[in-house]
Amino acid sequence: MSKLRYSFGLTTAAVAWALAGVWAPASAQTATTAAAPNPLFDAYDQVVSFGQSLAQKGVFLNVVVDENIGALVAGGVKTGVAPVDQISGSAVFDLQTIMGLTGASIHIGFDQRGGAGGPQGLGGPGGIAGTSVLMQSDAESLRFGLAELYWEQGFDHDRLDFKIGRTQPTTDFLFNDISCAFISSIMCAQPGTFYLSNNSSPYGYAQWGGRVNFQFTPQTYIRAGMYNEDPSQTGFNYSGTNWNTEHSVGVFSVVQIGYKTTFANAALPSNYYIGMYNDSSSYFAPNGSIAYGRQSYYAWAEQTVWRPDRATKQSLTAFASVELYDKGSPFYGQYTAGIWDRAPFGTARPNDAFGIMASLYKHNVSQAESEGYSSARTDQWALEADYDIAVVRGITVAPYVQYVINPDNPVGQPNYSTGSKTLSNDVVVGLQFILNLGEMFQFPEFVAH
Repeated sequence: MSKLRYSFGLTTAAVAWALAGVWAPASAQTATTAAAPNPLFDAYDQVVSFGQSLAQKGVFLNVVVDENIGALVAGGVKTGVAPVDQISGSAVFDLQTIMGLTGASIHIGFDQRGGAGGPQGLGGPGGIAGTSVLMQSDAESLRFGLAELYWEQGFDHDRLDFKIGRTQPTTDFLFNDISCAFISSIMCAQPGTFYLSNNSSPYGYAQWGGRVNFQFTPQTYIRAGMYNEDPSQTGFNYSGTNWNTEHSVGVFSVVQIGYKTTFANAALPSNYYIGMYNDSSSYFAPNGSIAYGRQSYYAWAEQTVWRPDRATKQSLTAFASVELYDKGSPFYGQYTAGIWDRAPFGTARPNDAFGIMASLYKHNVSQAESEGYSSARTDQWALEADYDIAVVRGITVAPYVQYVINPDNPVGQPNYSTGSKTLSNDVVVGLQFILNLGEMFQFPEFVAH
């Protein structure tokens, strides 16, 4: 399997670098030099035209390929390399354009993931790093499935907006533009402790559910959602085609209030929100009894503190978040802070970015040990730094480094060190490679009417 992952990564990289070469000759041409006929340019122009013509008819497409190769060079259970990959495809059908249904659209998504090193790559239960920190956000058991299929309906120019169907809370709650800018799942798409503290399904797995959003003003909103919880429909054999609810274990309900501005409407954009969720499913308490109902309360603060030119997105943004759990979680909370620097070298590299962050995982020791975490230490730190290199339109390469202090060693097959409470700190270096075909071929993105 690992050889397959390496092969996929190298093939993806080779294809993308070849596509990058399409732009290289163009940059060398001048206005006075006639370009020689080039089949690659002709094919590129045809794909661009195809995507734009589809959008004019109300159909919006995109495919994103993500390859991540991380190497645990020190610490953990044992050192090693874990290549993981993700391919996500999406289609939006604008029913207002297609059928004249005001404010209506249908959204479809497919997702493929695979990896090595453990069920969640290097980190997570069963990973060779011996930590609950999910160090590769796109890691998962090898599978392909329907990620979402939902109807979205807006009223009053989207001031009131509904989403219902096969979906999950991933992009609607505890989520922001910086969440997945980093490599790990320390924040992507939700804080990493979120995924180990409830039975909600993450992106890639669809359940019955929906949400409603109401905009008080263009910047302020309140949003609420409810989702079926069915862990039997996740995992290695997931296809997304089993829509029954016979194995449901509970309901995930969540509410969020926020304020957000953008580069288009503010000199120094900001994003603030608070919220809470309730997971009605059962869990095992430390005394072995079955309990029901777990809650969490969270907040996010993001503020651009420097932007020299409003005509560009060059800027420095500070952010911080907190998520608190009342019971039933192996964590009391997670606290994160960092900075995100867009265009750190100015106009010379306008689409590059650099980020650093640190996150403190506070363990609920008694609950953690009842769920198989070997560490009795209360604090675990996760740190990351990465640099996003915009090679050409649609191709990004990001070298990164991660450091985990006091790995908590969650038990899981196939790789763990039974009973060890003194694993050495993790040191990870890696490279993430993203090929965004929609961006590369200038496919328009769907914007609600």
